[in-house]
Amino acid sequence: MDKGDRPNGGAGAKDGDATTEPGTSRRAADPAGWRTLWRDDFTGLDRTRWNVRHYGQAPNQAALFMRENVKVDDGFLHLRAKKQVVQRWNYTSGYIDSNGKAALPDEFRVEVRAKVPMERGLWPGPLWLRPDDRSAGEIDLVEIFGRELDDPATHHTIHTAYGPGREQEVHVKKFSALPGTADGWHTYSMEKTPGSIKMWVDDVPVATFTSGDPSWFDTYYEVGKRWNLRVTLNVGGEWNGMPDHTTDWSASESVMHLDYIHTWVRD
Repeated sequence: MDKGDRPNGGAGAKDGDATTEPGTSRRAADPAGWRTLWRDDFTGLDRTRWNVRHYGQAPNQAALFMRENVKVDDGFLHLRAKKQVVQRWNYTSGYIDSNGKAALPDEFRVEVRAKVPMERGLWPGPLWLRPDDRSAGEIDLVEIFGRELDDPATHHTIHTAYGPGREQEVHVKKFSALPGTADGWHTYSMEKTPGSIKMWVDDVPVATFTSGDPSWFDTYYEVGKRWNLRVTLNVGGEWNGMPDHTTDWSASESVMHLDYIHTWVRD
Protein backbone atom coordinates (compact mmCIF):
# COMPACT_ATOMS: atom_id res chain seq x y z
CA MET A 1 0.00 0.00 0.00
CA ASP A 2 1.39 3.38 -0.96
CA LYS A 3 2.05 5.65 2.02
CA GLY A 4 -0.16 8.32 0.50
CA ASP A 5 -3.11 5.89 0.53
CA ARG A 6 -2.90 5.11 4.24
CA PRO A 7 -4.68 6.95 7.04
CA ASN A 8 -2.48 9.01 9.33
CA GLY A 9 -2.17 6.35 12.00
CA GLY A 10 -4.78 4.70 14.18
CA ALA A 11 -5.95 4.73 17.76
CA GLY A 12 -6.27 0.98 18.21
CA ALA A 13 -7.91 -1.04 20.96
CA LYS A 14 -8.04 -0.25 24.66
CA ASP A 15 -4.86 -0.06 26.71
CA GLY A 16 -3.87 -3.52 27.84
CA ASP A 17 -5.87 -5.29 25.13
CA ALA A 18 -3.75 -8.27 24.20
CA THR A 19 -5.79 -9.29 21.18
CA THR A 20 -3.98 -9.82 17.90
CA GLU A 21 -7.08 -9.74 15.72
CA PRO A 22 -6.61 -7.82 12.45
CA GLY A 23 -7.34 -4.15 12.68
CA THR A 24 -6.45 -3.76 16.34
CA SER A 25 -3.48 -2.30 18.16
CA ARG A 26 -2.69 -0.59 21.42
CA ARG A 27 -3.56 3.06 21.84
CA ALA A 28 -1.37 5.10 19.49
CA ALA A 29 -0.17 8.68 19.56
CA ASP A 30 -2.19 11.25 17.68
CA PRO A 31 -1.54 11.08 13.91
CA ALA A 32 0.74 13.75 12.52
CA GLY A 33 -1.17 16.97 11.96
CA TRP A 34 -4.11 15.94 14.14
CA ARG A 35 -4.95 16.32 17.83
CA THR A 36 -7.57 14.45 19.80
CA LEU A 37 -10.89 16.24 20.17
CA TRP A 38 -12.40 13.45 22.28
CA ARG A 39 -12.23 9.71 22.63
CA ASP A 40 -15.01 7.55 24.06
CA ASP A 41 -13.86 4.19 25.47
CA PHE A 42 -17.38 3.46 26.74
CA THR A 43 -16.48 3.08 30.40
CA GLY A 44 -20.01 4.43 30.75
CA LEU A 45 -22.51 6.15 28.47
CA ASP A 46 -21.70 9.86 28.59
CA ARG A 47 -25.09 11.59 28.47
CA THR A 48 -23.41 14.95 27.89
CA ARG A 49 -22.32 13.53 24.53
CA TRP A 50 -24.90 10.88 23.58
CA ASN A 51 -28.68 10.74 23.19
CA VAL A 52 -30.35 7.33 23.42
CA ARG A 53 -33.38 7.02 21.15
CA HIS A 54 -36.44 5.67 22.95
CA TYR A 55 -39.63 4.84 21.07
CA GLY A 56 -37.99 6.40 18.04
CA GLN A 57 -38.69 5.25 14.52
CA ALA A 58 -37.03 5.48 11.13
CA PRO A 59 -39.09 5.23 7.94
CA ASN A 60 -36.51 3.11 6.08
CA GLN A 61 -36.38 0.18 8.51
CA ALA A 62 -38.65 -2.05 10.59
CA ALA A 63 -37.61 -1.71 14.25
CA LEU A 64 -38.63 0.56 17.09
CA PHE A 65 -35.63 2.05 18.88
CA MET A 66 -35.72 1.48 22.66
CA ARG A 67 -33.27 2.46 25.38
CA GLU A 68 -33.39 -1.07 26.83
CA ASN A 69 -31.49 -2.27 23.75
CA VAL A 70 -28.51 0.00 24.46
CA LYS A 71 -26.05 -1.23 27.09
CA VAL A 72 -22.55 -0.31 28.23
CA ASP A 73 -20.46 -2.74 30.25
CA ASP A 74 -16.83 -3.83 30.57
CA GLY A 75 -15.77 -0.88 28.43
CA PHE A 76 -17.92 -1.74 25.40
CA LEU A 77 -21.10 -0.32 23.89
CA HIS A 78 -23.68 -2.95 22.89
CA LEU A 79 -26.70 -2.36 20.63
CA ARG A 80 -29.10 -5.31 20.41
CA ALA A 81 -31.83 -6.14 17.91
CA LYS A 82 -34.79 -8.21 19.14
CA LYS A 83 -37.76 -9.99 17.62
CA GLN A 84 -40.26 -8.33 19.94
CA VAL A 85 -43.74 -6.90 19.43
CA VAL A 86 -44.10 -3.35 20.78
CA GLN A 87 -47.05 -1.26 19.61
CA ARG A 88 -47.29 -1.93 15.85
CA TRP A 89 -43.63 -2.95 15.55
CA ASN A 90 -42.43 -6.57 15.35
CA TYR A 91 -38.81 -5.75 16.14
CA THR A 92 -36.89 -3.43 18.45
CA SER A 93 -33.32 -2.20 18.33
CA GLY A 94 -30.90 0.47 19.54
CA TYR A 95 -29.74 3.90 18.36
CA ILE A 96 -27.51 6.56 19.89
CA ASP A 97 -26.51 9.92 18.45
CA SER A 98 -24.69 13.09 19.45
CA ASN A 99 -27.27 15.42 17.86
CA GLY A 100 -27.33 18.71 19.77
CA LYS A 101 -24.55 17.62 22.13
CA ALA A 102 -21.30 16.88 20.29
CA ALA A 103 -20.39 17.81 16.72
CA LEU A 104 -17.23 17.67 14.63
CA PRO A 105 -16.02 20.68 12.64
CA ASP A 106 -15.93 20.65 8.85
CA GLU A 107 -12.40 19.19 8.86
CA PHE A 108 -11.97 16.12 11.06
CA ARG A 109 -10.79 12.56 11.47
CA VAL A 110 -12.86 9.85 13.17
CA GLU A 111 -12.36 6.16 13.90
CA VAL A 112 -14.55 3.41 15.36
CA ARG A 113 -13.65 -0.16 16.28
CA ALA A 114 -16.68 -2.45 15.99
CA LYS A 115 -17.88 -6.03 15.75
CA VAL A 116 -21.17 -6.41 13.89
CA PRO A 117 -23.80 -9.16 13.85
CA MET A 118 -24.01 -11.13 10.62
CA GLU A 119 -27.65 -12.18 10.47
CA ARG A 120 -30.29 -12.05 7.75
CA GLY A 121 -32.32 -8.85 8.04
CA LEU A 122 -29.97 -6.97 10.37
CA TRP A 123 -28.42 -3.71 9.19
CA PRO A 124 -25.50 -2.53 11.35
CA GLY A 125 -24.35 1.07 11.04
CA PRO A 126 -21.36 1.37 13.40
CA LEU A 127 -20.89 5.03 12.52
CA TRP A 128 -22.52 7.61 10.25
CA LEU A 129 -22.78 11.39 10.36
CA ARG A 130 -25.35 14.10 9.68
CA PRO A 131 -25.07 17.91 9.51
CA ASP A 132 -25.60 19.46 12.92
CA ASP A 133 -27.77 22.21 11.41
CA ARG A 134 -30.13 19.53 10.00
CA SER A 135 -29.37 20.55 6.43
CA ALA A 136 -28.94 18.04 3.60
CA GLY A 137 -26.16 15.48 3.42
CA GLU A 138 -25.16 12.23 5.12
CA ILE A 139 -21.82 10.45 5.46
CA ASP A 140 -21.99 6.70 6.10
CA LEU A 141 -18.55 5.64 7.26
CA VAL A 142 -19.72 2.04 7.15
CA GLU A 143 -22.89 -0.01 6.79
CA ILE A 144 -23.26 -3.79 6.51
CA PHE A 145 -26.39 -5.35 5.01
CA GLY A 146 -27.85 -8.68 6.15
CA ARG A 147 -29.14 -9.32 2.63
CA GLU A 148 -25.50 -9.93 1.65
CA LEU A 149 -24.93 -12.60 4.27
CA ASP A 150 -23.62 -15.09 1.72
CA ASP A 151 -20.92 -12.67 0.53
CA PRO A 152 -20.76 -9.82 3.07
CA ALA A 153 -19.28 -6.43 2.28
CA THR A 154 -18.69 -3.00 3.76
CA HIS A 155 -20.57 -0.07 2.21
CA HIS A 156 -19.25 3.50 2.35
CA THR A 157 -21.61 6.22 1.13
CA ILE A 158 -22.28 9.94 0.84
CA HIS A 159 -25.74 11.34 0.09
CA THR A 160 -27.47 14.44 -1.24
CA ALA A 161 -30.77 15.70 0.23
CA TYR A 162 -33.39 13.24 1.52
CA GLY A 163 -36.59 12.76 -0.44
CA PRO A 164 -37.42 12.44 -4.15
CA GLY A 165 -34.37 12.77 -6.36
CA ARG A 166 -31.89 11.90 -3.64
CA GLU A 167 -28.55 10.77 -5.02
CA GLN A 168 -25.79 8.77 -3.39
CA GLU A 169 -22.27 7.64 -4.20
CA VAL A 170 -21.38 4.22 -2.79
CA HIS A 171 -18.10 2.32 -2.56
CA VAL A 172 -18.27 -1.38 -1.65
CA LYS A 173 -15.50 -3.62 -0.32
CA LYS A 174 -15.95 -7.36 0.17
CA PHE A 175 -14.92 -8.66 3.57
CA SER A 176 -13.08 -11.40 1.71
CA ALA A 177 -10.65 -8.70 0.51
CA LEU A 178 -10.09 -7.37 4.04
CA PRO A 179 -8.13 -8.73 7.02
CA GLY A 180 -9.94 -11.10 9.35
CA THR A 181 -13.52 -12.31 9.07
CA ALA A 182 -16.79 -10.47 8.53
CA ASP A 183 -17.99 -11.22 12.06
CA GLY A 184 -14.71 -10.20 13.71
CA TRP A 185 -13.45 -6.87 15.04
CA HIS A 186 -12.59 -4.20 12.47
CA THR A 187 -11.40 -0.60 12.66
CA TYR A 188 -13.22 1.88 10.41
CA SER A 189 -11.61 5.29 9.82
CA MET A 190 -12.30 8.41 7.81
CA GLU A 191 -10.76 11.82 7.22
CA LYS A 192 -12.66 14.83 5.93
CA THR A 193 -10.30 17.48 4.62
CA PRO A 194 -10.82 20.32 2.12
CA GLY A 195 -12.11 18.80 -1.12
CA SER A 196 -11.86 15.20 0.06
CA ILE A 197 -13.43 12.45 2.16
CA LYS A 198 -11.34 9.27 2.53
CA MET A 199 -12.24 6.04 4.31
CA TRP A 200 -10.35 2.92 5.42
CA VAL A 201 -11.08 -0.48 6.96
CA ASP A 202 -8.16 -1.83 8.99
CA ASP A 203 -5.89 0.62 7.13
CA VAL A 204 -7.08 -0.71 3.74
CA PRO A 205 -8.35 2.14 1.51
CA VAL A 206 -12.01 1.54 0.67
CA ALA A 207 -13.47 4.88 -0.50
CA THR A 208 -12.45 8.31 -1.73
CA PHE A 209 -14.87 11.11 -2.59
CA THR A 210 -13.46 14.37 -3.94
CA SER A 211 -14.51 17.81 -5.12
CA GLY A 212 -16.18 17.19 -8.51
CA ASP A 213 -16.45 13.42 -8.02
CA PRO A 214 -19.37 13.07 -7.51
CA SER A 215 -20.46 16.26 -9.24
CA TRP A 216 -22.56 17.41 -6.26
CA PHE A 217 -19.79 16.92 -3.67
CA ASP A 218 -19.07 20.62 -3.13
CA THR A 219 -22.77 21.50 -2.72
CA TYR A 220 -23.14 19.29 0.35
CA TYR A 221 -19.63 18.75 1.69
CA GLU A 222 -17.71 21.98 1.07
CA VAL A 223 -19.97 24.49 2.82
CA GLY A 224 -18.52 24.59 6.33
CA LYS A 225 -20.97 22.28 8.11
CA ARG A 226 -20.52 20.66 11.50
CA TRP A 227 -21.29 16.94 11.81
CA ASN A 228 -22.91 14.91 14.58
CA LEU A 229 -22.37 11.18 15.03
CA ARG A 230 -24.88 8.33 14.81
CA VAL A 231 -24.60 4.64 15.80
CA THR A 232 -27.45 2.33 14.76
CA LEU A 233 -28.47 -1.29 14.45
CA ASN A 234 -31.43 -1.38 12.10
CA VAL A 235 -33.74 -4.24 11.16
CA GLY A 236 -35.25 -4.91 7.74
CA GLY A 237 -35.91 -2.04 5.42
CA GLU A 238 -36.09 -1.48 1.68
CA TRP A 239 -32.30 -1.45 1.29
CA ASN A 240 -31.67 -4.50 3.40
CA GLY A 241 -34.45 -7.06 3.26
CA MET A 242 -36.32 -8.58 6.21
CA PRO A 243 -35.23 -11.22 8.72
CA ASP A 244 -36.33 -14.78 8.01
CA HIS A 245 -36.49 -18.14 9.77
CA THR A 246 -32.68 -18.39 9.73
CA THR A 247 -32.13 -15.17 11.72
CA ASP A 248 -30.62 -15.91 15.12
CA TRP A 249 -32.03 -13.53 17.75
CA SER A 250 -29.95 -14.88 20.63
CA ALA A 251 -27.96 -12.38 22.66
CA SER A 252 -24.70 -13.73 21.26
CA GLU A 253 -25.69 -13.21 17.61
CA SER A 254 -27.97 -10.15 17.41
CA VAL A 255 -25.74 -7.54 19.07
CA MET A 256 -23.38 -4.93 17.60
CA HIS A 257 -20.39 -4.15 19.83
CA LEU A 258 -18.28 -0.97 19.83
CA ASP A 259 -14.88 -0.79 21.51
CA TYR A 260 -14.28 2.96 21.06
CA ILE A 261 -14.93 6.05 18.98
CA HIS A 262 -11.99 8.45 18.58
CA THR A 263 -12.24 11.91 17.02
CA TRP A 264 -9.53 14.37 15.95
CA VAL A 265 -9.26 17.91 14.62
CA ARG A 266 -6.40 19.65 12.87
CA ASP A 267 -3.52 20.98 14.98
